[in-house]
Amino acid sequence: MGYTDYLDALRTLLNVEAALAAAGRDLALARLAVHRALGGAWVASGPLAEPRMVPASGGAGAGGANE
Repeated sequence: MGYTDYLDALRTLLNVEAALAAAGRDLALARLAVHRALGGAWVASGPLAEPRMVPASGGAGAGGANE
């Protein structure tokens, strides 16, 4: 394998890496378009509430199989 073969392989690698970066950019732009189409925004309109535990529905009268 000579130096020109090395340079050719390096050029191919750089082209593939550039194509991979472009595909990643296109994917990010597509995700952003979906987010915007669904009404998403970049900034929250106000402070976010602290997450809290909500009890799961269950027990008597919860629409189980015995009702």
